[in-house]
Amino acid sequence: MPGCKGDGGQASGIRPWNRSGSRRVMRSATRGQSAGMTDLIAILYRSEALTKAGSGEDTRILTAAQGRNGSLLVTGFLHRENDVFYQWLEGPAAAVRTVFASIAADRRHRDVRKLSEFAIDERSFPRWSMAYSDGSATSLFDWAAKAGISLHMVQPDRILAFLQYCSQRSLF
Repeated sequence: MPGCKGDGGQASGIRPWNRSGSRRVMRSATRGQSAGMTDLIAILYRSEALTKAGSGEDTRILTAAQGRNGSLLVTGFLHRENDVFYQWLEGPAAAVRTVFASIAADRRHRDVRKLSEFAIDERSFPRWSMAYSDGSATSLFDWAAKAGISLHMVQPDRILAFLQYCSQRSLF
């Protein structure tokens, strides 16, 4: 089974990102657990990539995001399938909204559509400042077809379920 380009041969197609290039272990933060922590939120968005898949631009995007997300205590998962990105961001409300605003202004994609934003009690992806998959190991479209899920009307809970499925297939 192919993995992501440049993933060091990981067959899962999942790459965690942090400053050292290895997995970042973060504890799920909840209200009042830590000084300065605010309520946690999650944002799910979809966009169309303007960069060519496999061009190395995804790696540059993730490398830049790793430091930013780690310092802001934002975690999440980015999935690229063909020319479509789906990304789940989670963490302190102000930090997640700041990261999303930066992403929405990025010219490497267009038609950025926020699919959901809501409060969460705990993180779905607490282990990663950002995980990534590109559809080579697990295709969103194949997963949806096997599960009998229509992607014509995007349902955020279905996309989150897919991203969680991808993260569980990780070999880390």
